Amino acid sequence: MLCSASELRYAKEGVKCGVRVDGRARNELRPMVVECDLFPQPNGSARVTVPPSGSDAVAGVKADIVEVDPATPDQGVVEVSVTLGAGAASATSQRDADNQASALTAALQESLCAPGAFDLAGLCIAKGRYAWRIFVDVTVLQLRGNAVGTVSLAAYAALQRARLPKLRVSAVSAADGFEEADEAWDPASGSSTAPASSGAGEQEEAAAVDVEIEVVDDADASVSLADLCSADKAPVCVSYAVVDGVLVVDPLPEEESGAQATVRVSVNRSGAVVAVRTAEADAALGVGAAATTAQSGDGEAGAEAAAARVVTPLAAGMVETALGLARDHAATLFAAVDSGMAAASRRATAMEEADARAVRALAERYGDLPAAAAAVADSVMADASKARTGKARA
Repeated sequence: MLCSASELRYAKEGVKCGVRVDGRARNELRPMVVECDLFPQPNGSARVTVPPSGSDAVAGVKADIVEVDPATPDQGVVEVSVTLGAGAASATSQRDADNQASALTAALQESLCAPGAFDLAGLCIAKGRYAWRIFVDVTVLQLRGNAVGTVSLAAYAALQRARLPKLRVSAVSAADGFEEADEAWDPASGSSTAPASSGAGEQEEAAAVDVEIEVVDDADASVSLADLCSADKAPVCVSYAVVDGVLVVDPLPEEESGAQATVRVSVNRSGAVVAVRTAEADAALGVGAAATTAQSGDGEAGAEAAAARVVTPLAAGMVETALGLARDHAATLFAAVDSGMAAASRRATAMEEADARAVRALAERYGDLPAAAAAVADSVMADASKARTGKARA
C-alpha cells in the first residue's frame, strides 16, 4: 500500500505515543471473525474477516489421491497457494501483483508447513503406492495489513474443519484381472499380509499384486484431517513490525510501510514456537530479500540462531520481545478459530433439526411415513434437544 509522507509520520507518531492509527495499543490484535464450513464443495473451508473494514480472506482445502514420491514412500503432501482478488492487490501492474501473491504463497508455505507441523505419514494410504495430497487454497478478498497472519489463520481454520472420505484398501492380483486377492493389503507396511513363498511362480504372482482403493460412500464415515495427520498441530503466524524501534503486533499498512524490520513467529496450539522469520521490511508484505528464517523443533533455540544471523540488528533485538508476546497472541487467534468452529457445529445441528421437522410435517400433512424415516427424524430432534439442554446447563 502506498502511503504519503504525512500518513507515515502520523502512524509513527501514534506508535511512539502508544496510540495507533486505529486506536489500538502496541501489543493489541485487531478482532478477527472466523467462519467455517461456508462452502459444500471443498473438504473444508473458512473465512477470516477483520471488521469493520480490514482484511478478508477465504480458504478452502481439497484432497486427491496421488502416487507417492519415491523419496518419501510413506508420506503424503501438503501444498498451499495464495491468490489476490481485485480488491486486495496493492501492486500497480499484473506482474507486481503476481509477485505479491507468490511471496505470500512462499510465506504461508514456510509458516504452515514448517518441519513437524504435520504428520505427513498419516496421509499415506498404501506405503510405496498411494497417499493423500492436500491442497490449501487461500484467496485474499481485501487486504488491510498483516497479510501473512490473515491467510495463515484462514488456512489453519479450514484445515481443522476438513474431512476426508473413508477408504477401503485391498490387494488385487493383476493375473486375475484385478480381482481381489486372498491376501489383505497392509497400508502401514506397504505389503500383503500373506506369508512369503519360496516357489518362483508364487513369487512372480506376489510381485503382480497391486492395490485397489475404494471410497466408502458414507458421509458419516468420513475422517477428520486433524485426526489423520495431526493438522491441529499446524501453527498460526503472528506478525510484528518494528516502527522507529518499537514493536507492534498485527501491523496496519501505514505501519508496514514505515517499518524498519518485521518479525514473524509461527506458534502451534500447544504454545511451541515452530518457526521464526526476521526480515527487512517490505512495504506490502513485510517480506524482504535480506531475511533469515529459523525452523526448529525447539523454537527458542532457532529464534536465537535467527537473531544472531539476521542482517538487521534492530530486528534481532526484537526477537526475544516477540517471542514473549507471540504465545498469548496465538492463543487469542486459536480462540477465534474455536469460536468459529463451534458456531459451524451449532449451525449444522440446527439444519439437521430443521430437516427432521420438515420430514415430520410432511408426514402429518400427507399421511403415513416409513418407520425408518420416522425413527431417524425422531433421533435427530432428540439429539438436538439434548445438545441445547447441555449448553443451557453449561
